Order: sequence, then structure tokens, then C-alpha cells
Amino acid sequence: MEDDTQKTKMPWWLKLGAGTLLLILITKYTPILELFYLFTLVVVVPSTALLAMGWITTGTFEAMANWLPNLKDDLHERVQEAKGAKEAAADAATAA
Repeated sequence: MEDDTQKTKMPWWLKLGAGTLLLILITKYTPILELFYLFTLVVVVPSTALLAMGWITTGTFEAMANWLPNLKDDLHERVQEAKGAKEAAADAATAA
């Protein structure tokens, strides 16, 4: 006598058929590609646009914020080099 608590196993062909049928029903009645496309339009595109605008804004701000100090530092270095060259020329003239 068989035990009623024993689970009945599904045969392989029934699993294959049920899985295939479920996959067909999901792809036919659920617009999965349209949902992915909608997700792309609603979430990915605006997020990417905001990210790009953020990078542009940050880059512009850094360029504007660093423009004057960088110019000042470059001019200071050139003046120091010119002073050093002038002093070296004056020392060479006095030594000769």
C-alpha cells in the first residue's frame, strides 16, 4: 500500500511542456520589452541627462573657480623667473 504523504513527481515532459507554455503566455500577454523600453525612457534617460548636466556644471564651475588663481600663480612664477634671470645677469656683469 502506498503512502498518501509521498509527493507525486511531475514527469519531465510535463515540466518541459508547462515551462514552455508559461514562457509563451508570459511573452505573449506581458509586454516585457515594452516595459523595459518604458523603464529606459522614464528612469535611465532622465538619470543620464541629469548626470551629464551635473558633470558639465561641475566642470564649468571648477574651470571658472580655478581660472584666476591659476593665472595668478603662472604670472608669479614668470615674474620670479624673470627676477632670477635679471639678478644672474647683474651678478655676471659685476663679476666680469
